[in-house]
Amino acid sequence: MAYPPPYHPGQSREDWMAPAREPLPAAPPPLPQHRSRRATAALAVVGILVLGALGWRVSAEARDTWWHGESHLPVRLDANGVASHEGISVELVGVERLDDGVTTYDERWEPPAGTVLWQLGLAVESTNTEIYSLDVLVQDTQGRRFETGNDVPYGVDGVQDTLDVAQPEPGDDPLPDVQYLLVLMPADAEPATVRLESNWGLAPDYFRLPVTD
Repeated sequence: MAYPPPYHPGQSREDWMAPAREPLPAAPPPLPQHRSRRATAALAVVGILVLGALGWRVSAEARDTWWHGESHLPVRLDANGVASHEGISVELVGVERLDDGVTTYDERWEPPAGTVLWQLGLAVESTNTEIYSLDVLVQDTQGRRFETGNDVPYGVDGVQDTLDVAQPEPGDDPLPDVQYLLVLMPADAEPATVRLESNWGLAPDYFRLPVTD
């Protein structure tokens, strides 16, 4: 195309000097839609089946992990109320309510308002050398659980922080005849059972000891 373009009478200078504009290409026609409703429905069903298979696999793995890794199989008690498993025998010998609190580091400690301090006594015999201690939880009559050692004072004479269950090494002191632990519970909680758990070595089994009068 010659530049500048030829002048036509009546044109302004800007129109005459402006470059010629090529017309925009037309939009391509829409592609034909050949997918039928039946094909669309079939694809939707396939998608649901795929997602369902993936969900089943994930849930199956979750169920397997829970079954082997969480404490849900209580160890049976014998006629004397002793539970034995993996070389560990444990018996609940007492649950005492300490309304007056305890003495710690030559000071008196009283439970906060609205709470009650309880003391548990557990007798343990063990030949197990792999499980060193167990988590101790008190379950009340409403199904609530409270772990020993939480929000309780330290330095109480004769009271331990954890429940030791490993067989002592040669030359070490033997396990105490009775191990005492403290648990702080709401004032309206009444102990029903004591659970001894270990997700690392005992699960899926756990000790479930009923509280009796």
